Amino acid sequence: MTPSDAARIEQFITRWQNSSGNERANYQMFFSELCDALGVKRPDVKGSVTGDPYCFDKDITIYHPSGKKTPGYIDLYKADHFLIEAKQGSEKSGKGTAKRGTNSYLKAMEAAFVQAIAYTRNLPSKPPFLLTCDIGDHFEL
Repeated sequence: MTPSDAARIEQFITRWQNSSGNERANYQMFFSELCDALGVKRPDVKGSVTGDPYCFDKDITIYHPSGKKTPGYIDLYKADHFLIEAKQGSEKSGKGTAKRGTNSYLKAMEAAFVQAIAYTRNLPSKPPFLLTCDIGDHFEL
């Protein structure tokens, strides 16, 4: 790792470490900037590559045991690599997914993991890594 790599990563951490409470507004920018900080390619523009193998909001049909089908959207997906379901907690009650460290928060993050598992069950190829992310706080693998 070069000094410029370390500086880029430190800048990213500083920018995002105090963010909270607005997953929909923040997750695509967060992951795009994470790609920049790590020096890897950002996701493709959705619809620009057949099948959207690396994109935000990957369309997926969820098939339920009852026979019902519902649409789903994987927050960040890279075929044969990973699936990430994002949430964003907060240090304050009533903001974001839930207040970090509370039982409500733990239940919400567990629900995000269950949601990600449901997505993988409906993919033709299962990614080797399934992650949940509390934007600006942590990843769970």
